[in-house]
Amino acid sequence: MAKRVHNNKPAKAAVVLPSTAANTIQTTVVVPAAVVMPSAVLGDGSQSECVDAPFFTPHFFVDVIIGGASCSSESPAHALIDHGCDAVLISPDFADRIGLICCKLPEPKTVIMAVGGEKREEFVFKEYGKLSVFLSDQVWSSRSCKAIIAPNLCVPVILGGPFLSFNQFVIDHDLRTCIDKKTGYDLLNPPTIK
Repeated sequence: MAKRVHNNKPAKAAVVLPSTAANTIQTTVVVPAAVVMPSAVLGDGSQSECVDAPFFTPHFFVDVIIGGASCSSESPAHALIDHGCDAVLISPDFADRIGLICCKLPEPKTVIMAVGGEKREEFVFKEYGKLSVFLSDQVWSSRSCKAIIAPNLCVPVILGGPFLSFNQFVIDHDLRTCIDKKTGYDLLNPPTIK
């Protein structure tokens, strides 16, 4: 059985601080959000091996068909599955392509680019539409979900948290699976049709 040999370097911790309103006195509680260990030393003590965590892992993409009752047509899309995104997003061009009926959001949503340097780039989302996701093998289809029209997307559709939770998906990053808990269907590894 291999023993774990601890590295003497201290682990770095990322800390999230809650924002406070201007001119308000508030006690700030520091909550550790994550502990990052870039490497760990494994072995039996005689020969130590350094195991490095990767800098990047591939994104989760899935080829789907987007459409539904609120669309005049359907179209294939190379969609990004992003459980870190708090919304389902669709590009305006793709929304036009499928004839998505758009409605005003109850409240506009303002977002700030995560990578912007000194200059903060803000986007205001004002519209949404309802869509469904189908697989080309016609074995699985989603429940209808609300997609926010978002300019400057790098993909036609981002299937974020609301899509994943509403359709009861569980993601395993190690196995690279995205499984529907109700049916057992793996969105990222569909079965071969014979």
